[in-house]
Amino acid sequence: ILCDASDNFQTRYLVNDYCHKNKKVLISAAINKFDGQVFNFNFKKKVPCFRCFMPIIPRDAVNCDNEGILPTVAGIAGTLQANEVIKTILNIKNDLIGKILIFNSLNMNFRKVKLTRNPNCVNLCLKK
Repeated sequence: ILCDASDNFQTRYLVNDYCHKNKKVLISAAINKFDGQVFNFNFKKKVPCFRCFMPIIPRDAVNCDNEGILPTVAGIAGTLQANEVIKTILNIKNDLIGKILIFNSLNMNFRKVKLTRNPNCVNLCLKK
C-alpha cells in the first residue's frame, strides 16, 4: 500500500504509474484552500487510474503555494487516508475503491464520485 500526498502532478503521475504497473494499492489525497480529495486506487482490481481522472496537467493548476490551505484540511485528508489504509489491511469491504471522495471543510459537505476509465489512458486501463 502506497500513500501519496505529493503536491505536484508529475509526482502523482509517477506514483500512479508505478502502482498501476505493479498492481499495488494507492491511497492518494490532495488538498487546496478549504477542499480535499481522497482516492483509493486498488490496482489489484479493474479500476480507473489517476491518469484516467486527470489525463493532462491543467495549464492553470492551482497549488498550495499560491492558494494556501487551511491546516485542518490536511488533518482531515490524512485521517481519511489512514482510514483507507486500515480498511485495506483488514480487507474490509471498501466503497471508495474506484471513486473520489471530495470534501469541503467550510460547509462540511462530503460526496463520492465514481471514476470512469479513459479510453485513451496511457496505462491502458480499459484493456486490463
